[in-house]
Amino acid sequence: MTTDNTTDNTTFDKKVYAGMPFRYKITKARYWDKTVAKSVTANTVDDVALEPYDGVTITQDGTVLSVSAGILPDGGAYGGYRGVAAPAGKRYFLRNANTVYDNFSRRGSPDIGEDGVLRNITSGNNIYTAFYNQSYSWEITVKIHTPETFADQSYIFGNYSTNRATPQLCTDAAGHLVLYLASSTSAWDIADGAVSEQALAADTDYVIKAGWDGTAYTVTANGEEFIRVVSAAVQYSTTAAQLCFGFDSGNNAWTGTIDLHNSLITVDGKAYWKAYTVYSEILPGALDGDTGVLADWNCFCDAEAETTAFDTAAAVDGKVWIGHKVIESHVTNPWPIVHFSVEGGVTFRGDTAAFADGMWLVADKTLPVTEFFFGDVEFIAKITPKMPSGYNTVFRNAETNAFFGLYGAAWCIYDGSRKTGGTATAGTTYWVRAQMIYDAEKGAYASTLYVLEDNGAYTADTLPEAAAWTQAVQTETDVFKSGEPFWLSNDGTSSFNGDMDLAQAVLRTKTSGGTGGWTDYWKPLEEQRTITA
Repeated sequence: MTTDNTTDNTTFDKKVYAGMPFRYKITKARYWDKTVAKSVTANTVDDVALEPYDGVTITQDGTVLSVSAGILPDGGAYGGYRGVAAPAGKRYFLRNANTVYDNFSRRGSPDIGEDGVLRNITSGNNIYTAFYNQSYSWEITVKIHTPETFADQSYIFGNYSTNRATPQLCTDAAGHLVLYLASSTSAWDIADGAVSEQALAADTDYVIKAGWDGTAYTVTANGEEFIRVVSAAVQYSTTAAQLCFGFDSGNNAWTGTIDLHNSLITVDGKAYWKAYTVYSEILPGALDGDTGVLADWNCFCDAEAETTAFDTAAAVDGKVWIGHKVIESHVTNPWPIVHFSVEGGVTFRGDTAAFADGMWLVADKTLPVTEFFFGDVEFIAKITPKMPSGYNTVFRNAETNAFFGLYGAAWCIYDGSRKTGGTATAGTTYWVRAQMIYDAEKGAYASTLYVLEDNGAYTADTLPEAAAWTQAVQTETDVFKSGEPFWLSNDGTSSFNGDMDLAQAVLRTKTSGGTGGWTDYWKPLEEQRTITA
């Protein structure tokens, strides 16, 4: 028989047994594979037309290239792909890649739009979060849009189920704000329905702030004070207290809306809660040989669909063509380059790595070799511990298990035995500086852990001199083991439970006893942007 592929008039001659079933398959780049099953009793010609391949869709959103899941030309499954329009062979840290509303619990099925606005609030459909102010100052910020008509006792926020366990704020039928506060669950002894003289306007946006500074409770609307209650008594709260937005247990739901993007809680002047978290993600560079110029990029995958790559070549040996995308002139390194691998499901929020048990980062370099030239080493990081208990490893040598971090609430260096000093407070942001300095007279290293409470403005490049830091722990050993692999956090139960700002973390070296300063040796994130004209 003769088979004619009419797409390019290619002809193939095949011999088959007369009257016996047989099949043949035709493959061609950029077309669906074609399989034909039949039997013939005499010479025949098949005119076979191939269909252009369209099994996946390639899209671009900013710098991110996405290939949809679909079917390969041979009928196999393709799982999809996400990468960055940047040079292949590197991984990139995409800040603010995906917004996820997950920092609160849902009662029922609250109506939260893509804009982050909570609407149609009812007693059975609202949101709540933990509220434990202890004896600290606090402030609740809620951006609302008032209804066209006010309803009496319509609660902007209140308790989830335990009366008086949280502050409670509502409007009356005239739009006045009404505040309830209690130092226990037995009575409204701080404010029993304190009413504002002013009224909110209907169908209007307001930023409501309710808080306590240690001497007085205030409620403001768009910066104007509506309620003031002078009191040093502490609003009652417990670790189990839940603050409900748009509802108060046993009362009426808020009839307006709440903008969750602009709603937050601070305790002791520090961020305590935000309604949503913006996540970052790590993606590979997609473009093989990228120079940033405009080009039509062909997309290929291997036969097993395990790897995906873009190339300007029309064909790549051993790869299957699955589509193409024209990419305009662009920045070739649009995001920080990642210098670590991830273990255990670390979550990234902005530049922050959120660690918990069994989560750690593996550096792509080993520690500096110090045993031959006696170099000094230091690691600087900005961290926020959660509820410290047991060992909390901030930085670890992967092989010998020497590390520094926390033991309970105490700062700690572990070099075979535990050395502790000073205390840390859960939820407070600190700068830590671990230094290993060679003492030529003793012919040995000493390691010291310094700590500094963050002031909200420090960066790794603007930290104060050593006199402003507190020396927490010192040991006559080399904590940074020469040439060893190293981790941020740890596997197992001694992992760091807390957050680390990866953009501010740096490992540095300098020549011991020399006049030179510290030189950056390794950073988790490398800022590198190349602009194409």
